[in-house]
Amino acid sequence: MARRPAHKDVNKRIANAHGCIMTGVRDDIDPAHCPHRQSHGAGWGLLEFVPLSRYWHRRYDDPTDRAATAIVEASARFYHARMLRQHEGFLYMGPPERIEEVRSWMS
Repeated sequence: MARRPAHKDVNKRIANAHGCIMTGVRDDIDPAHCPHRQSHGAGWGLLEFVPLSRYWHRRYDDPTDRAATAIVEASARFYHARMLRQHEGFLYMGPPERIEEVRSWMS
C-alpha cells in the first residue's frame, strides 16, 4: 500500500485544527483545493487548500453549484490571508504571484 505524501498529512492536520471555513465544524474535515486545480500533483502548501466539511467539499466540487463555489472562494480569501499571517515562513511551492495575490487581500 502506497503512503500518502507528507504534505497531504500536514494539510489534513491543519484543516482539522481550524475546522470548516463555512461552518466551523471540526468533524469530517477534508482539505479542498482552492482555487480549483486541474491536477492534484505537487502541493503548493497552505495557500492551495481550505478546510471544508464533507458536505461543503461536495458542493464546492459540484460544477453545477455555482453559488457554493462563489461562497467558498470568497471565504477562502479570509482563510488564506490568515494562514499567510500566521505561517509567514512556511514552505510554498506554488507560483510567487499567489503570495502577492493573497497579500493584496490583506490590505
